[in-house]
Amino acid sequence: MYFILSALWLFIALYNVFMKRSGIVIGYNVLAAVLFALLGITQFVCSKKGQKGRQIMRVVQTAAVILIAVLLLVLVLTALHN
Repeated sequence: MYFILSALWLFIALYNVFMKRSGIVIGYNVLAAVLFALLGITQFVCSKKGQKGRQIMRVVQTAAVILIAVLLLVLVLTALHN
């Protein structure tokens, strides 16, 4: 599922490039695509480690949610400031 989401975000990024959207928006799209790809790789590796891998995956997923939330907050505050 993470790899599918990564591909969708890449498609959205390319669409935004084609539509000549802001570099910040395109950067966020690319970041989300990379993040989902990394989550997919992490899940693949952690699935081989049993219970310990599940615990690691929960920590990684939590960190990813926090990262995206912080970046979204920064983007919103930047947009409001401009």
